[in-house]
Amino acid sequence: AKLSPAAIAGLRNAMLAAIPVVLVLQGLLAPAVYRAVLRPSAKRFGYLRLGREELRVFLVYVGLAAVSVTFNLLSAGLETLVGQALGMFGAALVSLVMFAVSIVITVRLSMVAPITFVRGRISFAEGWRVSKGWFWPLLGITVLSLTLALIVTILLVLIGWPLQAVVVAAAGAANPLALGRSPFVLLP
Repeated sequence: AKLSPAAIAGLRNAMLAAIPVVLVLQGLLAPAVYRAVLRPSAKRFGYLRLGREELRVFLVYVGLAAVSVTFNLLSAGLETLVGQALGMFGAALVSLVMFAVSIVITVRLSMVAPITFVRGRISFAEGWRVSKGWFWPLLGITVLSLTLALIVTILLVLIGWPLQAVVVAAAGAANPLALGRSPFVLLP
């Protein structure tokens, strides 16, 4: 089943609306995690704060998002050009190569936010340098953490689904409209 243009536009708009929320959450939660690991004695309200460190890490994530969006736009344009010139096989090959390059860039830039937190200044170049020679361990920890996050998400859905069904059923039973009567009708 193919999505309608309206559905595609709706998904795109929802993604665009979620980007700022995700960036703000990352800008707040990542420094809290770094603080918990690097400065365990600085415990206050779960290591959450709102200050310069959070602003710097937020700006790093905005920069990384800009790099990602730019790379994805360039990749899509290149895939289209190659697809027109060489057909579907050429576009698929370019897509695989660009996917591999995006993984390399993502892993190499993964140390920018922690370096920014530790050094107290934004440095994409230093984050790139620090990750040199650590590609495979960083990729492994990323895959491992994403796998664990997926498992936790699945468990939350499995727990939340029945609870949501119970709440909806209970709310439906308490709803006079669900019983066929309107609360606005005064006659029995």
